[in-house]
Amino acid sequence: MHSESLPQLVPGDSLYPQRLLSLKAPPKLYYIGDAQLANSQRTIAIIGSRHATEDALSWARKAGRHFASKGYVVVSGLAKGVDLLATQGALETGKAVAVVPFGLISKEARARLRDLSPYLEEQLLVLSALEPYAPWRAQYAMWRNRLVVGLADVVLVVQTGLKETLKEGKKGPKRTKSGTWAAAEEARRLGRPVFVLNLPTEGNQALIREGWVRSIPPGEEGFYRIEDFLANLPQKAALPRQGELLFPAE
Repeated sequence: MHSESLPQLVPGDSLYPQRLLSLKAPPKLYYIGDAQLANSQRTIAIIGSRHATEDALSWARKAGRHFASKGYVVVSGLAKGVDLLATQGALETGKAVAVVPFGLISKEARARLRDLSPYLEEQLLVLSALEPYAPWRAQYAMWRNRLVVGLADVVLVVQTGLKETLKEGKKGPKRTKSGTWAAAEEARRLGRPVFVLNLPTEGNQALIREGWVRSIPPGEEGFYRIEDFLANLPQKAALPRQGELLFPAE
C-alpha cells in the first residue's frame, strides 16, 4: 500500500467522526477499514496500562466482549496490554475502532495490524492523525489519547498507574506521567463520563479517591451500571456540533 492510496477523513466530510468536532482543531485522519464505524451510534473507550495485571487484562477482554455484544463500538489506542485485549474481546462479538500513535504504513503498523487484517473489512476501523510513514513516538501516544476518549460516549479505565511516578534515569530521578491517567483527565475535560474498575491496584485506588470518576465493580454488574447510566441520560438529538460537549462536565 502506498501513502497516496490511503483514504483520509477531513473535518467537513460526511464520514468525519462528528464527536471529534468538539476538539480544538480536529485533525485530518488517515484510515484503514470501515469509515462508517467512526460515527457509530454508541461508543465506549476502554483504556488501561500496557503493564496491567493478569486480572486486569482478563477484565479488559471481558469488557470488550460484553460491550461489543450489546451493540457498542469499542474504542481503544491498540497499545499492548489493556487496549489490545479490549479490542480482541470486542472483535469476538462485534466491532471496534482503534486510534494508533504511528503512521498506517509504518513498520509499527505492519507489525500491529498483521493479526487484525481479517477484521478490517467489516468489524474494525483503524485511524491515525499522523503521516503514513511516521514512526511511534511517546509524545504521539499521549496526543493520540485525546482522540480515543474524544470518539467515545463514555470511558472505562481498566487499570491505571499513578498520575506521576518518580523513576531513576541516567541523569537522576525523573517524573513519569501515566498515559491512562492523562487520558482520563482529558475525557473529563471533554465532558465524557469516566468509570474505573474498583481493582486493588495503587493507581486505580488513587484515581477513585480523586472523586470525579465513577467506581464500579469488575464484571457484568459494573458493566450494566455503565449501560444504565447512559440509558438514563437526556437523549441528544444529534451528535455534537463543533465546540459542543457530548455530556457537560460535572
